[in-house]
Amino acid sequence: MNKKHTYFLSIISLMAVTPTVFAGLLYTIDDGVNRLLSIDTDTFLTTDIGSIGFSVYQTGLAYDSRSGTLYMVDGISDNLYIVDKSTGSASLIGSSGISSRLTGLAYDSLNDILYSTSYNSDGTGALYTLSTNTGIANIVGPTYQITGLTYDSFRDRLIGTTDNTSIYEIDRMTADPGGAISGYGVPSKGFSYDADKDIYWNTGREEILYSYDNFFTTSNEYILQAPNTGYVGALRLSGLAYASTVPVPAATWLFGSGLLGLIGVARRKA
Repeated sequence: MNKKHTYFLSIISLMAVTPTVFAGLLYTIDDGVNRLLSIDTDTFLTTDIGSIGFSVYQTGLAYDSRSGTLYMVDGISDNLYIVDKSTGSASLIGSSGISSRLTGLAYDSLNDILYSTSYNSDGTGALYTLSTNTGIANIVGPTYQITGLTYDSFRDRLIGTTDNTSIYEIDRMTADPGGAISGYGVPSKGFSYDADKDIYWNTGREEILYSYDNFFTTSNEYILQAPNTGYVGALRLSGLAYASTVPVPAATWLFGSGLLGLIGVARRKA
């Protein structure tokens, strides 16, 4: 066989058997101790990252994959925050300017829009857009009491969950939730789309993480364990945000960087 062809076949064979690596994590907040945690979605081990820096309750989280920014709202204040993914510390962006509790949070990566939902004591709710510069909220329209909110980047849709287990696709122009697309969920305190696995993650505050397929017809339960490094108490989770990285075949950069060199060597020896 021609030596040049041998080089090419060797490279192609090695790349074909190299597994794809997914390095995404779920971020969540334990509002019992006001700390940011990460969850490995392959092993379901939790890692204690650090203190938020103040008391929070029923938080919403959203991740902007383009800038690497983790946003947070919580049910105590009407503020929007940025959370440091390395330390857990939250920094104030600003007040939303509304009196309702903000709970759901989702980042629309296609249109660069941050959405949030309110949860009111009178049983009403609304959908808002939030300025990522000032935190100011602009109402889109009334909707149900959405406690978990996420953006499905594959299907370009905004999905919300409620405390009564229903799941809705919310119109981003009118806030109309339409009819429930599924009643298969659990009372949601955190909801996030995983673009790597094309599934949805949900938490209902206890130490159980749920996953749903993209049709919401099947689900799985995973028992989470609190970090064992001096962590006090059981997990009380609220807010979920999946931080995805672009899937890159392991060592692709190595093959890519060496490919031209190998081709050059092959040509010289041919």
